[in-house]
Amino acid sequence: MEDSEDLISGIQILEHVQLLQRRKDDKSIRILQLTDMHLFPPHQTTWKLGANKQHRVVDFVKDGYDPGNKKAILLVQTLLQNVQPDLVIFTGDIVDGRPHTKDDSWQTTFKDIIQPLLETTPITPWTFCPGNHDDDDAPWTRNDLLEIFQLPGCISPKCQSFNHTYTLGIHSKEDSISQNDPTTSTRLWIFDSGGNHPTTRYDPFPKNIVNGYKQLTQAIIDLPDDLKEKFKVAADLAFFHIPLPEYSGIDPIVGENNLFNAILSSNSVPSPWKFCPWLVRCLGKDKIAGSSTINSGMFEALRKGKLLATFVGHDHYSDYVGSRGTAPYMTYGRVTSYAPPSNFEGNGGKLPWKPGGRVVRIEKNTAVATWIETIDGPEKKSRIMLDGSHHEMVWVKSRRRQTFIVVLIMVLMILSLYWLK
Repeated sequence: MEDSEDLISGIQILEHVQLLQRRKDDKSIRILQLTDMHLFPPHQTTWKLGANKQHRVVDFVKDGYDPGNKKAILLVQTLLQNVQPDLVIFTGDIVDGRPHTKDDSWQTTFKDIIQPLLETTPITPWTFCPGNHDDDDAPWTRNDLLEIFQLPGCISPKCQSFNHTYTLGIHSKEDSISQNDPTTSTRLWIFDSGGNHPTTRYDPFPKNIVNGYKQLTQAIIDLPDDLKEKFKVAADLAFFHIPLPEYSGIDPIVGENNLFNAILSSNSVPSPWKFCPWLVRCLGKDKIAGSSTINSGMFEALRKGKLLATFVGHDHYSDYVGSRGTAPYMTYGRVTSYAPPSNFEGNGGKLPWKPGGRVVRIEKNTAVATWIETIDGPEKKSRIMLDGSHHEMVWVKSRRRQTFIVVLIMVLMILSLYWLK
């Protein structure tokens, strides 16, 4: 498929990308998701916080952070060596705009973190979607960050929009470079989930992007069978930064959701709930996500488009894979940061795990697998096959929880009436 000069409702269609096989006897596609690195200028060793945090000064060395981004770079080098990914996807908040003062300093900071990718043989291609802090209070605009696609090693140098899609395949030296094997190829959707918002916390997914996705996926569904084969892929995967509202209220299948505990630790839970966290947990309302308060319908569009899974970042204290009883799987990456924002400048409490990345593997004629990788290697309990077998189990569990809540409320009402007598 040729690149489309015209965006379809803001989504750019890029041509198929065929990568050379880099692991012997392994033609699976391996994607490494790195997220929420919050890279500071390399020279910075202190950071003065805003009025909402009493202008406290963070000392990188004294407070145990990473001056010069050295630990972050070492982590990336180790993950590249152990995982040998075919593609790295940076899912937002990679450069933190707040501490930067020069309008082009993001380039220096970002180039430092992609340098290890350029030093592999062959080089490891990468791509990017922005988060809510990449341009937060920065001396550059969000549009300025589109220049990121022109940096060395980017797999999508023709990008004119953060919202784009393309298919990705693997070939060996013996294969034709133009060969597209639909049993291993995957379609990637890269989206800009927006930034901070004064009234809805974060920007909702733009309606034009939701509609553009609907148009594109419906057009493929409506194709005649002979043409539809050309668009067949092993999996459809979406990567963006801020989780959708549907990430709230679900039980992790693997991994953890510790965001409520972090917010409780930072004294940000509103009254009266901060005085009775046990009740919040009992009602299942502790399973929260840092999403927009506006639901723009993107999850429903992804479900109807038969997307397999979404991969996000943003919530540093969550790294789970979940489901609402139907596809797509809702998946978090693992925070890849040693910088002050990684644990809310210390206010969120210690991170419950080591920084790392999420690996996604698409293999011929098998389901997609994903797991967390740290500097110590893969976390075995994090591994899961995204084969759809979990959706019904999650739906049954959700119904049981709803029944429990109804019974609990009825018991509390009966006890209240008895007490009033």
